[in-house]
Amino acid sequence: MMQRLALMLTVLVLSWAANPSRAQVSVDIELVIAIDTSVSVSDQEFALQLLGVADAMRGPLVQEAITSMPDGLAVTVMEWSYGHLNRPVLPWFHLRTANDSFAFANHVEQVQRNGGGRATAIGEAITRATELLNNNNFAGLFRKIDISGDARNNSGVNPLVPRQIAIDQGITINGLAILTSDRELGTYYSTFVAGGAGSFVMAISSSGSIRNAMRRKLERELQFQLSHTNPDPFVQKARMSFDEDQ
Repeated sequence: MMQRLALMLTVLVLSWAANPSRAQVSVDIELVIAIDTSVSVSDQEFALQLLGVADAMRGPLVQEAITSMPDGLAVTVMEWSYGHLNRPVLPWFHLRTANDSFAFANHVEQVQRNGGGRATAIGEAITRATELLNNNNFAGLFRKIDISGDARNNSGVNPLVPRQIAIDQGITINGLAILTSDRELGTYYSTFVAGGAGSFVMAISSSGSIRNAMRRKLERELQFQLSHTNPDPFVQKARMSFDEDQ
């Protein structure tokens, strides 16, 4: 009964949010970076996720991608575990120059962990990220959710439901699966979490690879020429690759 109510609420919230009335600034990509902060993630692993984002934003590949975009990148960071703990930790930033990218990286490094929930509610995280995309002042040519995590969904709505709602709204979900406690998590993310046009999952086997993997994942999804390909928008299963320190 509770799962059915959660499902109905998810559909109603995301359907309402898909058509908000808002003043919009055109951007090439809107991106929500969703960082896992559930109790299975240590403080060090949480920090490594953020450092990987900051490294990417300071790196030449991401800066070249951003400065190649006619209208730039709109980006925010949220932390997720379940329910009310799924919340943005930074406001939306509009990045158009290398200086913008450096400034955003500095803000990312200052983020403090607000706490970790005991549940891993991936479906609720996708719901919250979709709400953030639907309720901001930007209109992106491409809209993406970048979600990282180390466990399967164990609370709330089945992630397939909000995942499909996001795909139907033209949102792409990409994933980073951290396999420290579940060697099949990459396959799970590919099947139940990631999806949409050009979606992919990167999988790593050790927490020591988190920082570099986060950087490489952002480099991959923000390369402008890749974003402007025209893959099938109804892809149901994301491509998966393994990524380790190089």
